[in-house]
Amino acid sequence: MANSDNTFGVFNKQTVIYKEQNYTAAQNGDKEWTTKNQSWSNNVETAKSYMLTDDALNCINTNGTQIQWAIVESGNALKMTIAFGAKADPSADEWAALYKTQSDSLNSAGNWYKPANNGSGGTGHNVHAETSDDHLF
Repeated sequence: MANSDNTFGVFNKQTVIYKEQNYTAAQNGDKEWTTKNQSWSNNVETAKSYMLTDDALNCINTNGTQIQWAIVESGNALKMTIAFGAKADPSADEWAALYKTQSDSLNSAGNWYKPANNGSGGTGHNVHAETSDDHLF
């Protein structure tokens, strides 16, 4: 559940689209990427749990003040818009800064995305994240 620090409004809105991509490596090492077809049955909770670790979801829910999720791209991608409130105590670290620090740490440790597989025979898959200006709220 998002925090409730919205007394001074919400700021730093950002949107990210997550999709799982398969790849096949060519002999020269280049990879050809395709978006994997998903079967989440339009269930956002299933998609969140599939794409992101529990620690990532905890970071989002703890630091985000306003959060909205949607399944997009014909059911094959997960979209999140998040915004951050300002804390009443000006000496406290702001929610956006805490989110950035924690998400950077989790990403560096390989603990943000769930599916990743460098398979044999030059194939595999991973989660690709891209930012978007098309916010959900």
